[in-house]
Amino acid sequence: MALGLARAESETVTPTALLRPQSFVDADGVGEWWIASDLDEVALDGALPADHVLGVGGASRTLAETIVPIEVDRALDLGTGCGIQALLVARRARTVVATDISSRALAFAELNARLNGVSNIEFRHGSMFEPVAGEAFDLIVSNPPFVITPRVEGVPAYEYRDGGLVGDALVEQFVRSAPRFLTQNGIAQLLGNWESDAAVAGLARLEAWVPADLDLWVIQREELSPSRMPSCGSATAAPHRAIPPSPRCSPPGSTTSRRAE
Repeated sequence: MALGLARAESETVTPTALLRPQSFVDADGVGEWWIASDLDEVALDGALPADHVLGVGGASRTLAETIVPIEVDRALDLGTGCGIQALLVARRARTVVATDISSRALAFAELNARLNGVSNIEFRHGSMFEPVAGEAFDLIVSNPPFVITPRVEGVPAYEYRDGGLVGDALVEQFVRSAPRFLTQNGIAQLLGNWESDAAVAGLARLEAWVPADLDLWVIQREELSPSRMPSCGSATAAPHRAIPPSPRCSPPGSTTSRRAE
């Protein structure tokens, strides 16, 4: 109750947060963490607040399964949420910086680090790369708010989902900015959505955001119309790291990559 994870009314104690086990697998084998997050819709029996902090969902697991398992000196988890990516990266990094625009998310992420005995993560509040201005990292991971949500009356804007920018502007800002924060041979990995229109395909727009002297590997899972759920993809940028060349633009479900000259 002192941590705010429960409240007492007479003789009844009611949880105010979720606490769930989360298994993981890496080069060292199978492990398990306890991950705290906000109560979900079922527990709240109503709409989520705008500053809701998600637990480990499908997107989090997708990114976690694709993070390159390399030893690094410094790593960045941008938009850490409940901290699951920072915990994973901390097993292969000397130090990790975890950032988020949500103070509530950072509080949960720091709690989860302490719950699991992880002490090499530094938590910083701020938007995008502002908290790490002038710094460089060997590995950057991000599961940012990338959902392309219609901005109409009655549609809530969630910190974890919408990010405050229109369309795919947040993903574009990340992809354009990340190279400046990478060390030589550093790698950035993220999940994101991007828009296509009649004039320019989404993959072509994404490729234009990355300088030609950086390697780019994009896996586009699917293309969906605006009337359906937004698509979800993964983009990786690694300066001066050779990737076997393939067609620059590929149909949904396949991969496009670019070799640095």
